[in-house]
Amino acid sequence: MKKKIMTPKRVFMYHVPSETGSGKAVLKTDVDIHREYWPYWRKKMRKKWGKKHKLITFNNCLQDWATFHWATELGVEDDKPEG
Repeated sequence: MKKKIMTPKRVFMYHVPSETGSGKAVLKTDVDIHREYWPYWRKKMRKKWGKKHKLITFNNCLQDWATFHWATELGVEDDKPEG
């Protein structure tokens, strides 16, 4: 079966502190989070709640990720061309 390729839609930003105190802003899209965090999160949730639990969704994963990182959603990218 061919894997479906996700198109980034939602963009999040969070800050990583530094020793100098200025820190660094990090941007992540929903595709980044799906690739980097979703497999881990889904595995942990399935272990805790069972494979078919209705709350094991990517949207809930995004909410947990954003809460953990104190991330702000910057917006939703639009597929429509301007003009």
